[in-house]
Amino acid sequence: MSKDDATWLNVAYVVFLVLAAYVGFKAIETLGLQTGWVERFEWFSIVSTLGGVVIGIIATVIVRTDAERHEYLLSSIAELRKVTWPLGRTLSV
Repeated sequence: MSKDDATWLNVAYVVFLVLAAYVGFKAIETLGLQTGWVERFEWFSIVSTLGGVVIGIIATVIVRTDAERHEYLLSSIAELRKVTWPLGRTLSV
């Protein structure tokens, strides 16, 4: 495991944060549409955006703070570097 592997894992955590925030935002927006809050409250879009960001941050912190999972993901990246891909090249990121 190299420093480069840790960098790629941090990139994966950022991507996870963005995806979790987007899913959280969409879930809150769907709830707002179903309950009619989007039309009733003009501040609802701000709340749904902030709620999505908070959900993304909490999910990322939960995933990142587990030491066993962190080591597993780092070792997975290291193992992927050893794979010979069908084009005959190795993965060099």
